[in-house]
Amino acid sequence: MRVFFCAVALAISFCAPVAAETDPTGLDMRVMCDRALDTSDTQAGSRELAGICYGRLEGFMIGYRFGFADAGSDGDELFCVTETVDLEEVAKLYVKFSRENTEFDNEPWTFTAINVLRILYPCS
Repeated sequence: MRVFFCAVALAISFCAPVAAETDPTGLDMRVMCDRALDTSDTQAGSRELAGICYGRLEGFMIGYRFGFADAGSDGDELFCVTETVDLEEVAKLYVKFSRENTEFDNEPWTFTAINVLRILYPCS
C-alpha cells in the first residue's frame, strides 16, 4: 500500500503546475479535454487546452509508471499502460467517464484519471 501512495504522489508531482495555481478539478479537466477534442473549434485557446489536457494525462501516466518502477512494485499497480498510448482515446474516455460520474467533479482530476486508466489499461 505504501508503494501505491508513493507512486501516486510521484505521478501527481509530475503534473503539478510550475506557477502557484491550483490543480484542476475533475470538472475543470473535463471541460479542457472536451474543448480539446472539439475539432470544429479552431481558436488558439482550444489548441492550448489540447496541450494542457494531453500533457497532464501523459505526465500522469509517465509519473505513475516510473513511480512504480522506482519503488520496486510488487504487482499492486492500478493500471498497466502499454508502450503505445493514444492520448486522444484517453481524453475521450476521460470526458465520457467524467460526464457519467459527476461525483468526482469537485475532486482532483487525478481521481477520474485513475479510473479511466484502469478501464483502458487493466493489469492482467
